[in-house]
Amino acid sequence: MHEAPKLNNAGCLSSGCHSEMKQVPGKHLFDRQAAADWDGDGKVETIQEEVQGLLDRIINKQGTGLLQTMKDPLYDAKGEFIRNKVQYPVEVVGTLYMLEVREERTAAAACTTASTRCSS
Repeated sequence: MHEAPKLNNAGCLSSGCHSEMKQVPGKHLFDRQAAADWDGDGKVETIQEEVQGLLDRIINKQGTGLLQTMKDPLYDAKGEFIRNKVQYPVEVVGTLYMLEVREERTAAAACTTASTRCSS
């Protein structure tokens, strides 16, 4: 049986913000609970799971995301970008930027978010 890859938590621990940062057993997630049920699924999960839940409300594999069900959708039911669009409202551009961030996110990004929140 394969274990989840070990997360790189060196940045979290050396920043002085977190004295301890663990991994959820068997998952590639930091063991940091969100402050609330941000995605509205009825349970408070790790920060990474809550953020993923929010992103899934925008685009998902079930085809029920906001950008899949809006008038003149930008994504098809499989979650694939419809490339024949030529102009986008500013709200859509912002959402597309967030989706690009989603594609590039790493476990370190979740730690950075938690560290920023601690220093505020």
